[in-house]
Amino acid sequence: MLMRLTEPFLWRYLRSPNPTVRRNTLHLLVSAFPLQDPEGSKELGEQTLQKQLSILEEMMFDECPEVR
Repeated sequence: MLMRLTEPFLWRYLRSPNPTVRRNTLHLLVSAFPLQDPEGSKELGEQTLQKQLSILEEMMFDECPEVR
């Protein structure tokens, strides 16, 4: 359920030009990591996990130190 609630804005806000928005959204992702849909297929779960890991890796190299 948490996955369905956060998915519409999570990926979009992690790409926001505003560093405060990225930082707050990253905090949400890290707090709920790993987001999983128990009703989804195993393949979808693996794709979602990979997407989350990729985002976390990208955020470690963010231009804004507060996001890193």
